[in-house]
Amino acid sequence: MKNKVIPQGEDNTHQQTPSSSTSSTTRMALPNKTSSNSSIVVGGVSPVATSPVMTTTNTNNKTTKQDSSQSFSIQASGKESGKDLKASYQSYHFHPNHEDENASTTSHMMEIAYGGGMCFRSISCCLVGIISSLVILSVVTLTSIWISTTVPTLAVMSSQLRVEQFSTVVNNINQTIQNLVIVSETTKRLLTEDFNFSDPSLIEKTMYNLYKSEMALGRSEITITLYIGDTVGNCWGIYRSGDSVFYLDVNKQQGQKMYLCEDVQHSDYCKRNLVNATVELPPFDLSPLVTHSHEHSGRPSFSLSYVDSTVPSVTFLTLLNTFNSSRVSNFNFNYYFGYDVTSASISSFLEKQTKSVDGSVAFVIETKTEFLIACSDTAHPLVEVNESNGEVIRKTGLTFADELTFKIAQFMYHSVNNNLSSLTCGKVLLAEGSLYYINAMRVCSEQDLDWIIVWATPQNRYTQSTVIALTVSGISSIIIISVALIVGFLASKSIVKPFHKFMQAAESISNMELESFSFSDTRIIEVEKLQKMFVMLANRLKTYRSFLPSNVLLEIDNGGKDINANSSYHTKESHLGSFLVGGHSRGSSSFSFKKNKLALRLEKRQVTMCGIYIEGFDYCIHHLDYHDIIIMLSDLFDSIHKTSLTSAAEVGQFDNELITLAWNSLADQPNHIFRGISNCHILRDKLLKSLEKWNAREDIDQALNIRMSLHTQESIVGNIGTREAKSHASIGSCHANMKKLSKTCSSFSISLLVTEPIHKESSESFLTRYIDTIRLFRQNDCSINMSEEKTEDVAVYEIGNRNDVKMDEWMYELKERGEKTKWDRYILGCQYFHNEDYKEAFEFFEDYETIFEERYGRSDLPTLNLMAKCKLHL
Repeated sequence: MKNKVIPQGEDNTHQQTPSSSTSSTTRMALPNKTSSNSSIVVGGVSPVATSPVMTTTNTNNKTTKQDSSQSFSIQASGKESGKDLKASYQSYHFHPNHEDENASTTSHMMEIAYGGGMCFRSISCCLVGIISSLVILSVVTLTSIWISTTVPTLAVMSSQLRVEQFSTVVNNINQTIQNLVIVSETTKRLLTEDFNFSDPSLIEKTMYNLYKSEMALGRSEITITLYIGDTVGNCWGIYRSGDSVFYLDVNKQQGQKMYLCEDVQHSDYCKRNLVNATVELPPFDLSPLVTHSHEHSGRPSFSLSYVDSTVPSVTFLTLLNTFNSSRVSNFNFNYYFGYDVTSASISSFLEKQTKSVDGSVAFVIETKTEFLIACSDTAHPLVEVNESNGEVIRKTGLTFADELTFKIAQFMYHSVNNNLSSLTCGKVLLAEGSLYYINAMRVCSEQDLDWIIVWATPQNRYTQSTVIALTVSGISSIIIISVALIVGFLASKSIVKPFHKFMQAAESISNMELESFSFSDTRIIEVEKLQKMFVMLANRLKTYRSFLPSNVLLEIDNGGKDINANSSYHTKESHLGSFLVGGHSRGSSSFSFKKNKLALRLEKRQVTMCGIYIEGFDYCIHHLDYHDIIIMLSDLFDSIHKTSLTSAAEVGQFDNELITLAWNSLADQPNHIFRGISNCHILRDKLLKSLEKWNAREDIDQALNIRMSLHTQESIVGNIGTREAKSHASIGSCHANMKKLSKTCSSFSISLLVTEPIHKESSESFLTRYIDTIRLFRQNDCSINMSEEKTEDVAVYEIGNRNDVKMDEWMYELKERGEKTKWDRYILGCQYFHNEDYKEAFEFFEDYETIFEERYGRSDLPTLNLMAKCKLHL
């Protein structure tokens, strides 16, 4: 096989370009461990829009968590007056631009208003209100004496106890840090100038003895690595991984070597294999530690915390200290001493302290990065690994999985106006929520450690005596009126309950939430008849909606406004006689009656269309039962419709073996070309997976396949017909071109084919290769008998895998490179082919065809086609 040189002046635009990785710092890997077996998937930002229905759901979920602090403060007020209810009602309007959310939120607020402002117009509210007033009056009278005598004393005692508990936490953390600093300074003083830093065996023995000393002092659980490094990027030391201890030799050029030390408990030196390393890893970049040591030379200094992707459960801290000898190169030190520790011991201590105070929470935040260093809730990890791309994701107080910790952190952030740096070092922040007392202190050490320690305790722990007193005094009043309260509540509930059910059902139907309501059995004939009518109405609406295209449902559910619009929209009923014609000049490319997506209109748009060709469908029609065909198509359409909803795409009619998806045909969609190729790339894999079980059948025998093609061009789109009967139309040659592209895609056995305009937008994000140049109909040709004379040459390309490189998944790097270089010789042949050097092109195509046949046992049809074209010119 020949090694060809790219011709001068040509740029191989299909060459693989590694993208930068954003994962957190990776330390030395554990022995006998492998990185997560995550497949290489789309790891970048996907420009896929979200449909209005899904947006409402996701937004509601997010609001539930993000707005917890607001409900937190409302509980703290403890007021029930009409004025406060009005203020609460206004605070719930979080998303004024989302109609679906406002509908449900408004309904919820109507219930609040119904219980407050219109109380005297409700039988249920009047009965409950009168009895509740008597209960409150009795309780206040009986508990006034208790409150005046016990509350001041309890407040002082609880405050002193909280300060003592918080001081214990702060002192323990400070003591742990001070112990590490003492070890670092002691080691530095012992290794005087006559210490031979260039002798790795001496360093090994010294670091081993130091580790044994830490074991004797009970700090081996937090100690990870003890090492000495130089300014070049090399280091030598002792590394602990679980119960195993290794001698670590990191060489910038040769990589990392780890030698297992045997019988550490009873040996005074590292008993290891002197020749063969237990674990060998690629070189590791120590330049951040060298830079940090240079910036903080002459004294011990902590680096920022980091996480090793191979051990995501451990948060590392590194204490660095330099040995100031003669100045070397651009650094003011020769060597540095590193002490890597884990914050697990701090988390264990916080867990122990919080267990002594039921319901309490404690955590430590790194001020600069806002990452959690330690937390009393050890059940939830501080770090997560994205299984799809191996990215390490560290948790902050606002992203931690525990809901209680999240609420405390959110309240604390609110107290400092979301600026942790505004806290003064050494000053204690005291905050009081509706349920918790919160103490926070910023600890700033001379060793560049900047942490915020947070301790929150439940108020009921300190107010329990008062609650008991109030409960006892209230029981006497409750017993007197309990019978009347129960009777009034049951009577009012039985009267009002059916009305509330019907109100909820009407609201659900108006919001097209046809599955979200249900009725309980009743013995009242009138209520039973109304329930049956509501159920019949919902079933009829579900039947009608099942026959409407997804794009029509999106427009109707959005009230006819732009699907991607952010501005508020007021629905107005349009009458045919009130339409105003705008832009009706002779050269106008479009006309519109009203800015309503449901109105009769036509406009010219740049549409990106995808043709999904079900290869082998004709075979299935003649060999399968119609029932099986319906099930197979349902599997395919399920994935297609989900893609259309999430990306706001228009699903076309099923034309024999061809289904179309169109972007930017309903409303303005930014980056619709890249959105189309990204969604098609994902959809192709889903459809192929859906066909696997069908191809496995003996009566089909691998006859089914999916061929997808993508093209963008101008089309005239809009709604035509009458006010009573409308249909969405796409006028132009786009559908005819889709059929041409589908035939080309099938003839070359290509799964995803795109035209030149799509290729320009996707060549940097996907692997592509030139296939052929075909003739497509011009954009504005809409005749039923399109002539081949009205066609133009368009280059078509095959789309391969995404062009992303995940540097943190180093174990799959070679395989990834092999996948992204498989077309290199083919692409070089194409460059010579386009430069009309057909002899050189033929040789490259021939080489690629040979490799392809050896690997897959069949010929590559595009390669054979280009080889045939080369022969015509030789």
